[in-house]
Amino acid sequence: FRGDKMRNIPVFTTEFGVASLVLKEVPYTQTAYIHLHSSLQPEKLLKECVDFCRAAGAERVFATGNEVLKNYPFHTNVLAMQCDRLALGDTTAQAIPINQETLDQWRRIYNEKMAGVDNASYMDETDGKKMLLQGQGYFVIKDGKTIGLLMTEEDKLLAVAAVVPGAGKDCMLALKKLLKSEKVFLEVASTNRRAVSLYPGSVLSGDRETFLDIPSYAAWRLRHGALSPCENEDLQKWEDNLRKLRDYQFSALDEKTVHGLYGKQIYLSASRIGKYAACRFAFFLAYGLKAEPRKQAKLDASAFGTFVHEVLEKTVIRVNQEGGFHAVNEERLVAVA
Repeated sequence: FRGDKMRNIPVFTTEFGVASLVLKEVPYTQTAYIHLHSSLQPEKLLKECVDFCRAAGAERVFATGNEVLKNYPFHTNVLAMQCDRLALGDTTAQAIPINQETLDQWRRIYNEKMAGVDNASYMDETDGKKMLLQGQGYFVIKDGKTIGLLMTEEDKLLAVAAVVPGAGKDCMLALKKLLKSEKVFLEVASTNRRAVSLYPGSVLSGDRETFLDIPSYAAWRLRHGALSPCENEDLQKWEDNLRKLRDYQFSALDEKTVHGLYGKQIYLSASRIGKYAACRFAFFLAYGLKAEPRKQAKLDASAFGTFVHEVLEKTVIRVNQEGGFHAVNEERLVAVA
């Protein structure tokens, strides 16, 4: 850890096996990734990895790399795609390399556009400087306007984002002039359907990625309007329950309920009227439900004295039953107490 930076752990070793932890995204998106390597007890290794990620601040944890993950809800496939560069159509859009003056603008747009994209990483200042040094970043310009951005590495497309709605296709076509290799490669999450549809390629392979926290994943699906049915039974139950809570409609209390809460006559004072005027819900909690602040479980001086007296009394009785204090050693005395 260093400030708001967090490093990945390429080799995370426990007594149950070896894994890789990607923690770099935790400060920015509260997301961590796990890749399980060798393990004879993958469930226990997975638990240790998840616990570590949670302790680091991750709210969402994904994993890949082992058959044990089939017991958890599937999230996305990371697709490796390819196409012929010459098969890309033509466009008047041009890919213009970024420079020191435009780096911060490029990085800001990238982080805004990639914030909700699965498997897209946050780009911090260090990443940006490295990208600039390697000449990987480009703005896509058309008719004198910035319509998107690209990031490439030799024959591989690392990122594409449209600044102008509907400009994604032109950004993709700008690759034809930018790259020189016959084949163009791209890795993309299967849930990023817009990117998949823009890319005229074929799927080579895919790594299955799994969401490990069922309640959080159910909430995430609801927030993002997921409509696809769930294969995982536990996930479906959580979604159904959360949907009921989300869609619950509040209505006025009936007369019988009001009488049960307040009685048939309601006593009003200036302070009660003031509370009602300030917050009707607070009035309901205080005088309807008669809710009280949760008390912290602790011993005050009186309770502590009673507790100690009880312990001493029981200890003396037990020690006397075993022959008295002269017959009981210190270790046994502590055990009795």
